Amino acid sequence: MTTFDPLHLSGRIKGIVKSMANNKRPLQQARALYKEEVQALEDVVLDCSHHPCIRIIAGYLLFCFVACCRFSDPMYALDWQVSESGNIVLIEARTRVHKTAHVHSRQSVFLPLVGLGRIFREQSWAKNWMDLREEHLRNASPFILPAFSEQTSEWVNRAMIASEGALWLRDIVATYRITGSSLTTHGLKATLLTWVTIRALGHHVDPGSRAPLTYSRDNAVGLQVPLAMMLRTMADGTFDPDLPRAAQVDRQVNQLLMEVGATDDGFVVGLRPPTAVDEVMSDGTDVDNALDIEDGADQAELDVVCIDAEKAAGLVTQHRSSGVLHFVASHDKLTCGRKISKAYAIVEEDLVVKWPLCRQCRRSGGEELVAQVCPD
Repeated sequence: MTTFDPLHLSGRIKGIVKSMANNKRPLQQARALYKEEVQALEDVVLDCSHHPCIRIIAGYLLFCFVACCRFSDPMYALDWQVSESGNIVLIEARTRVHKTAHVHSRQSVFLPLVGLGRIFREQSWAKNWMDLREEHLRNASPFILPAFSEQTSEWVNRAMIASEGALWLRDIVATYRITGSSLTTHGLKATLLTWVTIRALGHHVDPGSRAPLTYSRDNAVGLQVPLAMMLRTMADGTFDPDLPRAAQVDRQVNQLLMEVGATDDGFVVGLRPPTAVDEVMSDGTDVDNALDIEDGADQAELDVVCIDAEKAAGLVTQHRSSGVLHFVASHDKLTCGRKISKAYAIVEEDLVVKWPLCRQCRRSGGEELVAQVCPD
């Protein structure tokens, strides 16, 4: 059996390879979500007027945000639980199936996933999300978030991929906020890290101090300060490592509030990012080749209908990505319960086209409504 030897490559091929490598698009960071965009995800999970599938997808995206994890990391997570103490709600899980588990030693150790179950709102998005999963996805799939087909309005028996998640992220956020097309699922992981950096690790020091702070070996001593403080608080009983994690967070928050002379009455103690976050353009790698994600999603028969665009004016709108048609119930809502956003487009006039119709819209609107928009 012969093996490939790079030494046998000609100079011309090596030159082409080098030229292609030099012209490769530089890798750019996914931009962090704005505070209002995170609020939109939380609001969708808590708003009962939205379709359950939309709320479940929004909850999964929100967990990726609070746990600072990749889109695929929680997909096979186990031992989900929500704990609460005072104003703090924590949602936790653990997984052995994640992107960094390349070697056997990592695959045999669980990766903990922990995040805040309340962010900006009084209600717990985590509790609502867990209840929705229990009601609509219990024993229905081995995946935490199966793919959802707009063509059939049903869950698909496969895990949702990051490119689909990016499209859902844009669609869901657009329900409340007008945002650009640069949102990606990797931005969920980067958001908290960006906020923490802006608030604490952003190198916001005067130019004369920057070099000593960067190169001085004595700065490593600072890392021992929080460790020494933790040991002292354990000794005097202020910190108890055996308490549930939610109780630990609640106790430390109350301790900090006492030190500054404040109280947590009347507001949610949670993440408080700055009012604006500098936008970093995304390279869009999460959504490459994602325009046809619905094609071949499953083998179920589709509700394909022939629509007369002139008759459908004002009654039918179309999702820009999937092409699925929806009936319009009001100026801001679809018959299936979703809110109208920039993800939906008006069907062009003087055309007769065949497109899949949202089954939820069809069930809610009835066959009489379908007959109104079909050609004679």
